[in-house]
Amino acid sequence: MKNKIISIILLLPLLALTLAGCRDSEYSESEITGFVKDEFGYAELASAGNQKSFDNRTSTLYTYRTEQGFLFEVDSYFIASSGVFGLPSAHLDNNYFEAMNDYLEQDINRLERKYNAKISQDEESIDLELSSFLDIDKKINFVFDYYALVKDCLPDTSKDTPLFSGSSGKMTVNLYSGDNKVLKICFDEKFSEMTCDYVKECARISYAHIYRDFQNGKEDFSSIPQMYINRLYINGEEFTSEEYESEFVYDVASGEYCIPVGYGLHLEYNGGVDDYMQREIVTNYLGGSYRVDSKTRTSEYTVGGNKYKVIMKEDNPESAKFYINGKKQDIQLLGNELDFWGSTGATYFYYMKLSDYAEMLGMDYIVDQSEGAVYLTSRN
Repeated sequence: MKNKIISIILLLPLLALTLAGCRDSEYSESEITGFVKDEFGYAELASAGNQKSFDNRTSTLYTYRTEQGFLFEVDSYFIASSGVFGLPSAHLDNNYFEAMNDYLEQDINRLERKYNAKISQDEESIDLELSSFLDIDKKINFVFDYYALVKDCLPDTSKDTPLFSGSSGKMTVNLYSGDNKVLKICFDEKFSEMTCDYVKECARISYAHIYRDFQNGKEDFSSIPQMYINRLYINGEEFTSEEYESEFVYDVASGEYCIPVGYGLHLEYNGGVDDYMQREIVTNYLGGSYRVDSKTRTSEYTVGGNKYKVIMKEDNPESAKFYINGKKQDIQLLGNELDFWGSTGATYFYYMKLSDYAEMLGMDYIVDQSEGAVYLTSRN
C-alpha cells in the first residue's frame, strides 16, 4: 500500500503538467493574436489559413507581420489524444526565429566579415568558435554587436505564453573552443544589464578554467583568477566535513571569492539542514557555540568572546541583517547564482563575499591562487 501511495505522489506532477495543456479545441485566432501581442507588443494578422485535419490532429496556420515588417507563421494544432493519459491537447508551433534570421541575414553576414567570425546558427541559438585565448575580446565584441542587432526583435518571454514555453524564445550564443563550451550567453533581461568588459572577463576565467592544467606553456593564465577554490584552512588546519565541501566561487562583479551560506535554517529534508558549513567551523574549529531558531529565522553564535547574530525575515537575501556584539554590520548577501557558473544548489542558500564571511567569524583571510586555497586566521 505504501508503495502505491508513493507511486501516485510521484505521478501527480506529471498529471498536473498534462492537465495544464488539456483543452477541447485548438487555440482561437483571438487567443493567438493576444499571445503575439504579449510577446512582441505588436500584432498584425496578415492571413489565416484553412483548417486541416489528418489522423487525430487538426491544424490551422496563421501568418503575422512584425513591427519590423517581416512575416512569421504560427501553426495552431489540436491533438485529440496525446500523452501518458491520452488526453486532448492544444499546441502552438512557430518559425519566428527562422524568419527573423532570414530578415537579418545581410546584417549578420556583415558582422561575420567585420569580426572574422563564422557562426553556426540554429534558429534560437548560434555557436561561435574561439581560435585562441586572445580571440576572446573580438568574439565578445561580436556578441554585443549581434545583440544590438536582434534585441528589438526578441520576444518578451517573461509573459510565458504558449508561443514560447520553457526555455524556448530565449536566444543564446554558445562560445566554444574546440569541443569545450566556454560560455553560454542568454539574451535575457540579465544580459541586457551586463557590460562588454564584464562578459569578456567571464569568458577569460572560463577559458582559463578549462585549459589551466593543459596549457603546456602556450598560454599564461597566472593573472586570471581561478573559477573555483576548493581548499580551506582554518588557523592552519585543513577544513574537512562529511556534510559540506568548501567551494569558493569567484565573482567577477565584486572581484571577490564567495561562499554559500544559510542562516536560521533547520530543515528535516535534504538529509537535514542546519544553516551551512559556518556552523561546523564555529563549533568544530573555533571552539564556539551555535544556535539556530528556525521559527524566527535567527542564527546566534559566539567566537572568542564576541557575539554574532544573523536574522533572515524571509527567503530573500536582502532581508538578512548581521550583528556583531549588537552592532549592525553593513553586509549584504548575494543571490543563489553568480556570473555564468556559480550556483548554491538550493533556493535557501545564498552567496556571501569572503571578506564578509571572515568578518562574521572574527577572522582575517588570504586567498592563495597558486596553491588554490583560502586561509582563515583568527584575530585573537
